[in-house]
Amino acid sequence: MNNSLHFDPPVIGHRGACAYAPENTMASFLKAAQLKLKWIEFDVMDSSDGVPVIFHDDYLDRTTNGKGLVNQYSFAYLQTLDAGKYFDPAFSCERIPSLLTVIEFLQDAKMSANIEIKTLPGHEEKLIQRVMKEMQPYMKAGNQQMLISGFQVREIQWSPAMLLQAENKEQFWIVSTRLPWQVRIIEQGK
Repeated sequence: MNNSLHFDPPVIGHRGACAYAPENTMASFLKAAQLKLKWIEFDVMDSSDGVPVIFHDDYLDRTTNGKGLVNQYSFAYLQTLDAGKYFDPAFSCERIPSLLTVIEFLQDAKMSANIEIKTLPGHEEKLIQRVMKEMQPYMKAGNQQMLISGFQVREIQWSPAMLLQAENKEQFWIVSTRLPWQVRIIEQGK
């Protein structure tokens, strides 16, 4: 049994390779793969219609041409927004990816991920269920590891129960990160 996370090289691309491309976009994840990173970190939250999307901020304003809360808009609407031009005009028309799109990329690139859960109070269980469901085919296909994290235990409290239902449990880690950057392992699949 694998009792530790393995980082080789010991680097996780934060929101992809966000120094080179717009954060949490496919361009950023592709750049991380080109840099030979084996791990990326990204943020997951729900759209208004329940599609897990990759986005960091609660509000669209900083990194897109949209306004308002991410979770107030459907995935179809979020797909119309430009998530790259703020970084550089060369990335104009970069879109907010869905979790499923990123999972398919991870599988093809043979990369592992730290999935940071970002959710509103009361919506944690549904988002964790969606994330775990979408991760299942990916975890069956390879030897990559998955770290599910959140800044609040409430964001990931449902993960251990769902982990028990997952295949390839040993590839999942559930971690709560509390400021100032203290990490507590909630559970590792066994």
